[in-house]
Amino acid sequence: MKITLVAAVARDRAIGKGGDLPWRLPGDLRRFRRLTVGHAVVMGRKTWDSLPKRPLAKRLNIVLSRDPERCADGARVVPGVQAALRVARDAGEAELFVIGGSS
Repeated sequence: MKITLVAAVARDRAIGKGGDLPWRLPGDLRRFRRLTVGHAVVMGRKTWDSLPKRPLAKRLNIVLSRDPERCADGARVVPGVQAALRVARDAGEAELFVIGGSS
């Protein structure tokens, strides 16, 4: 399975600000959607919580959380990276996109 990290990086190398994107560029969001639709995306709980619409449509949403009882409607909650890889692999995903912030 191919693993791809998606990051929009500012000139100062920032990838986020206060749990959100430091900018709103429609073209950037369209590119993100074009890249990830039809594939699995894995993110941390804070990224999941920051999404304006959950789950990300037409994608297998996988959320990393230390709390296995965490409720994330429309997503698979897993305790770690190996479990996320297993979920994506078991779903027959050819590519997994890593999205979100530093955790």
